[in-house]
Amino acid sequence: METQAQKLDKQFKIGSEILSTLFSLPVNHLKEKLKSIMDEKYHELIEKSTIEKTSLDDTPYEINVYFYNRIKIWAWGIQYHPEHGKIVEIVKFGEHFKL
Repeated sequence: METQAQKLDKQFKIGSEILSTLFSLPVNHLKEKLKSIMDEKYHELIEKSTIEKTSLDDTPYEINVYFYNRIKIWAWGIQYHPEHGKIVEIVKFGEHFKL
């Protein structure tokens, strides 16, 4: 039986692979991929956004999609960070998530 730590480690490894795949995409392809993953209400934010890719020691850490509000993509999934209000988890990366 898997421990909680093992489950989290497994989820993080899967999410890190997904993040690496997204990180390697050119910006235009990344925006199209995000629109295919996310609900239509986020499409305008994605279209008008600036993309910031952050790596630590050459390892992808996170991708931020900015236009007033922010979409954060990291090994755990995709989150919406409104300018005012609570963070919303849009997608949780795991073994059942497919790009």
